[in-house]
Amino acid sequence: PMGKRRAKKITFSRFFASASISGYYGPFFNEVHVNKFLLPAEYPVILAHEKAHQFGITSEAEANFYAWLICSQSNSEELKYSAELYILRYFFSQGRNLENYRDFVGLLDLWVKDDLIKIENHWMELRNEKVDKAAGKINNAYLKSNNVEKGIQDYTGVVKFIIDFKNDSLVFQEVQHLKNKK
Repeated sequence: PMGKRRAKKITFSRFFASASISGYYGPFFNEVHVNKFLLPAEYPVILAHEKAHQFGITSEAEANFYAWLICSQSNSEELKYSAELYILRYFFSQGRNLENYRDFVGLLDLWVKDDLIKIENHWMELRNEKVDKAAGKINNAYLKSNNVEKGIQDYTGVVKFIIDFKNDSLVFQEVQHLKNKK
């Protein structure tokens, strides 16, 4: 929208990092802001998430989905990795109570596990619990006032979007395969 625009670094990145905020979209000037404390593997998907907001996507789950979709479909291995690493955190968070959760995590390559741990530790070192909780309440109220009914819980809806997308893609491929057989 409005031509090509570069993302800006968040002015008070350290403060925002203490609230676990990796980026935000500023609607008043139509600007994307990213936290300077993002790790390289996080940057592409966070930028894509905020760009989704810039294009008018208000739902956090949808912005997460579009960020994942754009990065995961890229020709760049770095962008694909950023997308998959980002989305794994949502899948793991929601799947933590599943019976075979540990088996699934055990299938990951060691370097992927290391990157996930590195990201988690990085943000936990920057986090201030009181600031994070206050920011979460403010963000929740902000989202709800902008018709995102679930507030901050909306972020996690990305898992369903990806599962639906993958299932729809498989069905589409099967239909195409059957048409080609005729």
